[in-house]
Amino acid sequence: MTDGAENSGPIEPASSKAEERPPCPEGNAPPPDFFCFGPPKSGTTMLQRMLDLHPKVSCPSEHHLRAYKDLLLQIAQAYNKHRETRDSWIGGYGAPPIAEATSMGIWRDAVARILRDAGAGKPICGANDNELMEQPELIRDHFPKAKLIAIFRHPLDQAISAWHANERLSKQEGDPRHRDLQTKFGGLDGWVEHNAKRFVVLARRLATICKDQPILTLRYEAVTQDRTRALKRVFSFLEVEASPALRARIAEATTFERMRKEAPDPSFMNRGAEGYSASPDLRARVEIIAGPVMRRLGYDVESDA
Repeated sequence: MTDGAENSGPIEPASSKAEERPPCPEGNAPPPDFFCFGPPKSGTTMLQRMLDLHPKVSCPSEHHLRAYKDLLLQIAQAYNKHRETRDSWIGGYGAPPIAEATSMGIWRDAVARILRDAGAGKPICGANDNELMEQPELIRDHFPKAKLIAIFRHPLDQAISAWHANERLSKQEGDPRHRDLQTKFGGLDGWVEHNAKRFVVLARRLATICKDQPILTLRYEAVTQDRTRALKRVFSFLEVEASPALRARIAEATTFERMRKEAPDPSFMNRGAEGYSASPDLRARVEIIAGPVMRRLGYDVESDA
């Protein structure tokens, strides 16, 4: 495979300035080509950067499309109430409400346009949105042809990294809710067990609810160990050409050290699970909870040894 013109030259960070992103032409925008996501602190930011650095793939910084949906539904409810009031002023002849299905159609079309606009002409457009793992039926019901890329991390390491991230946010923002989110489970061990259970629920729900859609599952550990191999899998899944030279450049641009150096907030790029040694008992409890799903994802479970 030759290294074509679109695969040559250094990789530059994608611009986020609205004025540099031409809007989608008038008319219905094509639906998103893919969504990527994973549990928090599982490498989704790295995956998003890998995708967005391809010259033909757009994957902007993390979305929260469920929140956008909820806000649209609230607007519709407020407008329905407004119409009821106005109708009462003119005799009460009736004001048919905006149906929820109508609002969801608006949401679906808006998501398509938002992601195409962000793509700035790139032919393959998608979104990184971890919250969609909590409600995968939104993808199934509204974007049934979209491809899905899910990245998972060993639930013990993921939970510890998330613990440190919430501690950092609590101090940084002066908001105890980040810390309260995890201390309600009785400390780090309780938080780890809670996250192991969520790991199982999220993986099983995704596989069940979106069983008719193409799904590529990645392990964080395998991606970080061999980025170029992981990139070959990802771009093959999306059916987009990526030469060895391009994959090598993207791999170099998405190392932990490079991303931390270039991050607007370097504290976000924190190896929170390093330096912590889990007790054999805690590790065993995690494997009892999540072992079957971990095996299916390709993890070695110590109890199998």
